[in-house]
Amino acid sequence: MGTHYSHITLCERRRIGEMLEAKMPVPLIARALGRHRSTAHREISRNFYHTSFRDRWGKAYRGYYGLTAHQTPPPLRRGRPPPTASIN
Repeated sequence: MGTHYSHITLCERRRIGEMLEAKMPVPLIARALGRHRSTAHREISRNFYHTSFRDRWGKAYRGYYGLTAHQTPPPLRRGRPPPTASIN
């Protein structure tokens, strides 16, 4: 990781959603946002719903939802467990 790191903003997430609807490839989306292509790809893969969920009115929810992605906290990183003390 470089010396500067910033989270993806809600505005950037909305732009990602618009560009995905326009069928733009991920490298072009990343270039438009000024981010690395792996950052854009990771954001899309984390927050893309692959299974279509239908509500009671029959509307299918499948795809990238930037607002949901922005409101959902990222999963916590899990490190190694602390070493156990050995009793001799």
